[in-house]
Amino acid sequence: MKQFFLKIAAALGSLCVFIGGFILPVPKENAGLRLVSTKFYTGLEAYLVGQGLATDGDYLYGSGALAAIYTDGLGKMLLDGGVFIRRNLYAMPKQFRELEVDHIGGIGVAKGRIYAACEDRAEEVNRVLIYDAETLKYTGEWYDVSNEYLTDGIPWCTVDEEGGTLYCSAFGETDKLLAFDTATMELQTVITLERSVKRVQAGAAADGVIYLNCDIKDDPEGRKLVVAVDIASGRIIGEYLRYTTGKTETEGIAAYYKGDELHLIIADYDKALSVYVREYVLDN
Repeated sequence: MKQFFLKIAAALGSLCVFIGGFILPVPKENAGLRLVSTKFYTGLEAYLVGQGLATDGDYLYGSGALAAIYTDGLGKMLLDGGVFIRRNLYAMPKQFRELEVDHIGGIGVAKGRIYAACEDRAEEVNRVLIYDAETLKYTGEWYDVSNEYLTDGIPWCTVDEEGGTLYCSAFGETDKLLAFDTATMELQTVITLERSVKRVQAGAAADGVIYLNCDIKDDPEGRKLVVAVDIASGRIIGEYLRYTTGKTETEGIAAYYKGDELHLIIADYDKALSVYVREYVLDN
């Protein structure tokens, strides 16, 4: 049954590519964010980037979920060009699916390991599963994450490789970022933000700052918000409004430096088996 649905997704995706080639929308200018590229993924490729994004500076990794059939996948792409070089269409291990922990959300990557935020259907059980970044296969390593602060599941995580820290937050309105030691997955600290943020879909850490990708639900212009948070103080040091055109739901975010320029890669899901992956340069 799952293979049937994935074949249908691939077929519909091909149709979306044909149509999208004629009607690919151009978003408005974004203050503080300079759009440098847009990639349009459909079908199975959209499935593999529809939840989370992460980069190690050489490759871009994506995660995705088909909620209707409780199926999750991981993808690996060339950072330059966005071409897929590896796929894992059935990334959630059976042992977790049997416990209804069957949703991979946002991801982080560090030292050849992918950290995947996973939750159950009731959004009560939070886990981080570890995958091999080369093969995209599950390593057998996983961690429970307390729901003391994550009362609506664990929608995302990101990893600061240099500091050996995994960060995550709740999805709904929150003023807390949680920091875990990647070696033990023990909670190190709770960072209190200077004010609350809403609908946090993902985050990416770079140079002492976390860039939170926040959805604005049902906005007619497709506006989304990136909030820059200083990790040390919890101070909000920047807010960047994006225009995505139409009815989209923003999802993953990845960050990397290219020379002196900070690049943000953001996935926007358009609810039609297609995902726009847009790359921006942060203009300060």
